[in-house]
Amino acid sequence: MVLIGSGLGLGAYLFLRPSLDPGSTLGSTFSIADQRYKEARDLEVNGELTLARLKYTQARELFERQGNQDKLNQANEGIARTLQLAEDYSLDMPAVLQLMSQKIRHFQSNDLNNWELQGLVESKIIDGQRRYFTNLIENMAYQDPQIAQRLIGWNEYHTALAGQLTPFVFGNPNQSRIQVLQNPRTFQANCRVKFDYTKLPPYQTVSCWIPYPILAPSQTEVHLISVNPPASLLYPPQLDREIGAAYVEMKNTNNQDLYLDLSYSFKTYEISPQINPDLVGTYNPEDELYQRFTKSEPHLEQSTQMKELAAQIVAEEENPYRKAQRIYNWIQDNIKLSHVSYPLVSASSASHYVLDKKAGDSTLQAFLFTNLCRTAGVPARVNSGYRLIPGYEAPWTWAEFYLPNYGWIPVDPAMAKTICLARGFSEAQKERIKEYYFGHLDPYRLLINQTAPGSLYPVKTTERNMSLVFQQPEAEAGRQNISPATIDYSINFKTIELP
Repeated sequence: MVLIGSGLGLGAYLFLRPSLDPGSTLGSTFSIADQRYKEARDLEVNGELTLARLKYTQARELFERQGNQDKLNQANEGIARTLQLAEDYSLDMPAVLQLMSQKIRHFQSNDLNNWELQGLVESKIIDGQRRYFTNLIENMAYQDPQIAQRLIGWNEYHTALAGQLTPFVFGNPNQSRIQVLQNPRTFQANCRVKFDYTKLPPYQTVSCWIPYPILAPSQTEVHLISVNPPASLLYPPQLDREIGAAYVEMKNTNNQDLYLDLSYSFKTYEISPQINPDLVGTYNPEDELYQRFTKSEPHLEQSTQMKELAAQIVAEEENPYRKAQRIYNWIQDNIKLSHVSYPLVSASSASHYVLDKKAGDSTLQAFLFTNLCRTAGVPARVNSGYRLIPGYEAPWTWAEFYLPNYGWIPVDPAMAKTICLARGFSEAQKERIKEYYFGHLDPYRLLINQTAPGSLYPVKTTERNMSLVFQQPEAEAGRQNISPATIDYSINFKTIELP
């Protein structure tokens, strides 16, 4: 079972009313609201999260008085970031020492001093106190193989995960020139959404978007099995959109929690093409697909830095397949796996954040690959959903690039790195793993979002809790966003048919 716990939360703050002078005009209200927002942003950057949250709250109420929904959403996003950032960096020194003594073999306190000197320990000054990243131990293991070997359960986890994927990776390559779909799997997903009614606007209708499969060549036979309560689903999910969502509405009667159960099934395939780079066609720059998937957009900004790096990586190469391959190999060689605090990402740029840190998770690495491809003139997009490796189900993100004569080609730099963390692979086998995830994709995937960032349907009027990808429910009620802290979401997958 995959449990999606609290994330960016708004429910913990108090609405503190900023005072206005009796003679304030509407114009001065606007300037005060903008000033409060700017003050909040500066405080957030400096790690003064409690004061920043106060300023964001003041700005929020002023924007609400103005009826400025866009800026109100921005203030809410600021409140959410400060709450999540404080949660992500919540460990003090005693807690870190205790955690390391539990998880790292033969740990001694001077180990922490040495790792800090090496720059391996992530921390920030939050409200005047040094606080440590909650996922710092795994990130240290990603950075240092010696720490990984001492981390209890690390080798066993990655060896077992890799063991379920290597039959695809090391299987006989298909010799067909066209894209081939093989090794089908059929899954059933059982989802439960629970809303804490005490944290909802009373007596309001709750609108909720629940992740749902979309149709794609590698994902077919999507069937809705059940919805409870049945009347909550307003219309059948539309499978031909780029973001799959089951849209439901439920009335908060203000006397009990709201529950919704959703079940569906879908069939997936391994993508296993054999591509001849010399047979790849040429792009038409006037084509709608080319223009759309080579453009600069939020979190895929084609900055001067990105343009210079893309030019350096592809050099004089003109073939789009080999351009994408060079970009993929560069990411393999230069970007490490890492958990991230998404408030830092959402306030910045996904692709530039990972480029600056030289580390990132599956989502950030997919964004970087996509941006570099687009900058180099190769259409690309971000895909997101879940990996469905039995026992290792989790939200996951990968990418695709487009080739004339072949169509969309999958790429998953983070999965290649994850498998290679398992012990016992030779260098030749590691190269084979890396080669597989450039152009091939295992069948253990649930595809929900085929472009990112993207919009929900019907449109959500309040801010998104996670705008980069859609992997957990979004909700709103009474013109207010509902944060993940108010939503309990679980999803359980089971294989119901094997080849």
